[in-house]
Amino acid sequence: LWLTCILAAAARAAEFQDAVEAAKRQDYAKVVELLDKHVKDHPNDTRGYALRGRALVELRLFDRALPDLNKAIAGSLGERGTQHLYRGRVYLA
Repeated sequence: LWLTCILAAAARAAEFQDAVEAAKRQDYAKVVELLDKHVKDHPNDTRGYALRGRALVELRLFDRALPDLNKAIAGSLGERGTQHLYRGRVYLA
């Protein structure tokens, strides 16, 4: 059981890291593609919602971005300011 948990955590970290690398390349469509699966498999990982929400804002898919940003803000213990900034961009669009 512990090995399964460790492997699952490693896969989640690799999947998320791939999305981070895609964001650095400004390949926002790839970010969304990677994180669609990630948040489906890991619905409590607010980092996935935050990054996908930011990518959706960059793609100007504001209706899809807002729920992700709201989930990230509600569940995040960290970078809420960044999520508020992107949510503000949605409201200004």
